[in-house]
Amino acid sequence: MRVIILSIFFAVALVACQNKNSKSGKMIEEAMQENLTEPELIGADVDSHGCKRSAGFTWSQLRDDCIQIFEEGLTLLPVDFEESELVYAAFVLYSEDKSEIELFLPSEKESILLQKIEEGSYEKDAFRFDDITKKLYIDGEIEFEEDRG
Repeated sequence: MRVIILSIFFAVALVACQNKNSKSGKMIEEAMQENLTEPELIGADVDSHGCKRSAGFTWSQLRDDCIQIFEEGLTLLPVDFEESELVYAAFVLYSEDKSEIELFLPSEKESILLQKIEEGSYEKDAFRFDDITKKLYIDGEIEFEEDRG
């Protein structure tokens, strides 16, 4: 009788283990299916102009080239920000003859070209940059100013 009970116990245990393993096998198989795509390589992030974003390069309309704007442009910081918050800077790049500037805003995908309208002032649509005070106005409000730190 003990032999029969032990045999039934081992049979049930064996069946339970097989079901558990089959579920694990299915989970492993599904995970492998999801990972069939090629891994993203670090540094393989080029934009439509061929600029490597991970290396800090962005496309400049004025230069018609990839540049590191934080090296070549004037840094503008937001006027209103909390010290505990992330700060996203804007950048201004001057044309060689200073007849226009290229504005790089953290909220815009593309840079914006502003034309010189009078000495010390560049404008386009809702954007105005005062070259004397180094302040950027958006819709008439000062939003960014030169980083003097």
